[in-house]
Amino acid sequence: MTQEDQKYAKFFLHDIQSGDVIVEEGKTFRDYVTFYRTRAKNDQIHRFATVLGLNEELLRSFMNGYVTQTNINEFGRFDKIKSTVDRDKAKQFFEKLTGEQIPARKIPMKVDELLRKFIYEGGFEI
Repeated sequence: MTQEDQKYAKFFLHDIQSGDVIVEEGKTFRDYVTFYRTRAKNDQIHRFATVLGLNEELLRSFMNGYVTQTNINEFGRFDKIKSTVDRDKAKQFFEKLTGEQIPARKIPMKVDELLRKFIYEGGFEI
């Protein structure tokens, strides 16, 4: 089991111990780990899209494909996602993150960098 799967296995076991989950007949341990991992990834994508005010459906669809540094903007897909960003929400996020005022002209660059990282890494907590 990968380290990431071990993390979700611990969450699952904790939920069993606390009575938050009742094990269903026919479901394997692996099924539950996969469910927890998938739910976590979905939550990450949702939070990321909400914080930056971007189109969640486009991001989700994009991340389901095979994305590399060389094909990230094939057919302008990456640019299309970036164009849906709510600049005011993004500005608020980056200013809260850094604790500093950020000129509006720098927001697109910061969004580009963060969005690329999020996609390449398959998501992360924001």
